[in-house]
Amino acid sequence: MTSKRKSITEKFRRSASDKIINTLITKFLTDDIAMIMTYIATKGEVDTYPLIKYGLDKGVGICVPRTFKQTNEMEPVRINDLDRDLQPGSYGIPEPVTELTKSVSISDIDIVIVPGVAFDESGYRLGFGGGYYDKFINSLAPSTKNIALAYEFQIFEKLPRDSWDKPVHAIITEKQTRFINKSFPGQRE
Repeated sequence: MTSKRKSITEKFRRSASDKIINTLITKFLTDDIAMIMTYIATKGEVDTYPLIKYGLDKGVGICVPRTFKQTNEMEPVRINDLDRDLQPGSYGIPEPVTELTKSVSISDIDIVIVPGVAFDESGYRLGFGGGYYDKFINSLAPSTKNIALAYEFQIFEKLPRDSWDKPVHAIITEKQTRFINKSFPGQRE
């Protein structure tokens, strides 16, 4: 699946990412959303930079993960400037510059944008194998919503899952939005 994602054209990635981010903004970013945590896109993932830029421009708090390889854990860190606040980090993914950024309390996060290799119709995800997001999602308040951004070809009927896995609340692709949690607050058609 990762090889398929890496092989998509830049034109497709840009077009699909634009549709996905536009859907996220119009359907989920209500006025009461104060803090979003998102991944930094790499290796053909849905591009999150437009979301980050939108949030920074509109005054919505944006945080991204800082990872700790020795424990396979991550912490949310607020950024204020895409160019200044990020540097190459673990696994070649940009991470917050320690001296310029501050950690965010998990309880302050309203929405977590979740990456993955694949997702199923029930909202379960197949990650990259490190368990970072599995641990993080399990530490979130029940009111924090998890939204997956994916290409339609990453969606399967059912994936294997473990006892610690939790489904996302919604999956947005370039073709449709799947509301896994039917009572998602702020859901707008």
